[in-house]
Amino acid sequence: MSKNEGETLRKLVKGSGLQVQEFAEKLGMTRQNLNYLFKKDRIGEEVREKTAALLDSSPNELFDKQNVNRNLSADPEKEALRDLVEAQKEIIKNFRQFVTAQLIRSEAFQSETLYRLAEVRLLIDPKKKGAEVSQEVKQYEQGVEDRIKDIQSSLGL
Repeated sequence: MSKNEGETLRKLVKGSGLQVQEFAEKLGMTRQNLNYLFKKDRIGEEVREKTAALLDSSPNELFDKQNVNRNLSADPEKEALRDLVEAQKEIIKNFRQFVTAQLIRSEAFQSETLYRLAEVRLLIDPKKKGAEVSQEVKQYEQGVEDRIKDIQSSLGL
């Protein structure tokens, strides 16, 4: 058995890819109880068995001193992968913010264009003479707003 099973358990939870809360729930305990176990030198056989079952292993394989070092040796690789995933999530978040900013910029440009188009149309269309520019722009803007909403929903924004 490992000298500090709680520390081993903490590393196993971290290496599992699950959040502490999720892992605790799967063990049938609270996050606080699991955090308490991380500080103990020895943990109960029931927790060892449930942990092993969650990780498709045996308690001895996970908590035996010789195996602990071997099991945890992949931690730096898993940490690097986790860091990459977090970086990719940040890139996706920034990309969505960029797309949103571009949509807003595009909407402003289109609004200005539509206003100018409405002014020109009122000047050259005899049926529209005397009509308000704002009414004409409203008709155009509604179509643009509908298209922007469609784009945003398709991008999940």
